[in-house]
Amino acid sequence: MRIKSFFNTSFAFLYGFLLPTTSWAQTSTEGNGVLPKQSCINDGSCGLQDIPFFIYYFVNFLIGIAGTLAVLMLMYGGYQYIVGGIVEDQKAKAKKTITYAVAGLIVSSLAWVIINVLQTTLAG
Repeated sequence: MRIKSFFNTSFAFLYGFLLPTTSWAQTSTEGNGVLPKQSCINDGSCGLQDIPFFIYYFVNFLIGIAGTLAVLMLMYGGYQYIVGGIVEDQKAKAKKTITYAVAGLIVSSLAWVIINVLQTTLAG
């Protein structure tokens, strides 16, 4: 019963808070120095010079997935810690899950920073 409650709460959180913010967020890629002003996919003029931009988008997508998974695992570890109660073995597993989730979040954040610094340095 507790697991069902956890998943319902997690679903409500994801559906209520995260999804609307991603659909409301609109950014312009016009002339910011890093991204091309016009997508070559729309006008069919893609060439070898556009490969770094596609790599940039793909790597940012993968880093976003890694960060999302790290946050979900952090939530799961917190749930394990709360539900574990007085059982020391369960609390130890929960602490390990939380530690690895925080490490994953830090690694994905640092990867995002490194990729953005390299992209702006190499493109500029």
